[in-house]
Amino acid sequence: MPITNAATNSIYDAVAAVSNISLDTMSVEERDYFKSEHGIEFLNSTSNQGICFGNWLSHPQNVVKAAKLVSESVSVPKSVSAPDFDEFVSKVIVQAIAVTGSLQSKGIKNCVLSQINPDLANDTEAIVKYATAIINAYAVVGVDKSKVIIKLPITWESMQAAKQLTASGIQCLGTVCHTLEQAVLAAEAGCVAISPYVDDLGVNIDPSSYVVKPLEENYGYQMTKQVHMYYRAYGIKTINCIAATIGLDVILALSGVDEMTIPVVALYKMINTSVPEGVVTPGLKKTYTKEEAGPELSFINGGADAYNKAFESNKIGVERYHLAINTFSSFQKKAEVLVKNCLVEYGIVKA
Repeated sequence: MPITNAATNSIYDAVAAVSNISLDTMSVEERDYFKSEHGIEFLNSTSNQGICFGNWLSHPQNVVKAAKLVSESVSVPKSVSAPDFDEFVSKVIVQAIAVTGSLQSKGIKNCVLSQINPDLANDTEAIVKYATAIINAYAVVGVDKSKVIIKLPITWESMQAAKQLTASGIQCLGTVCHTLEQAVLAAEAGCVAISPYVDDLGVNIDPSSYVVKPLEENYGYQMTKQVHMYYRAYGIKTINCIAATIGLDVILALSGVDEMTIPVVALYKMINTSVPEGVVTPGLKKTYTKEEAGPELSFINGGADAYNKAFESNKIGVERYHLAINTFSSFQKKAEVLVKNCLVEYGIVKA
């Protein structure tokens, strides 16, 4: 059904007719706005360190609730200088991720997505522990693990963790995907989905910096299309859920992909912009031949060295991957400071 209060033949309607649409925020207010004003119900809703930081900055009550829940199972540190303070903060952050996600889960069709600490991306054991802690935190607020997907930046080590987590019934999404090699490894590891980053993450932080490029010169578009072609040609069931999408030109060109996680700024534009004359959707075909997709690849049984060599051969992909990880790591640190300040400000821990 076409959305109400929108442009005639809107880009949103055209894209939503051929791809599932998910929300790239944990804002309950934005979710409810799109439902009440435009009749949109999103499939999934995602978060990362930047999204969590922004949410907790405007909704400190989520951090306070998390701290109170954590304090029911562990002792509250006597002060910020106590030896157990940092560990308490870490537990509150994990619980706050779940508190925030639980609120969003009430108004979407399927799952909320929560990302591990990016600083752990190369530590299999730590990833399993952190992901399991997130799932346990969701259980505390009444959200079953079937309604949660854990986001893991795709590395050799994280995909070994994905295999373990999947075996224990925890759904994983391979994120920060910037190369075909990452997409192949994530599918082999059993991820339910991947998220190729279409636009540079810096553009998503500052959408005003977006510059339209010819599609043949747009790395994110070309990489994402390559993944779509490969998955379709080789019958891979892992969902291709594209992310970091700002440009309407690229969104239209990638329509037909399994799923799109769209940030709020792009959703507003999609709703209020008509499909340009001459543009046909879907931009991607449903089926591709193996000749079109290229040779079949496999990494899961080849060892870390072979995979890393293949991944590192793509200089642009590697650069974009590290930019994203460093950005998320920066927001992780900001979130830690924010949570510490909240604990003091709201009288949970003494200064």
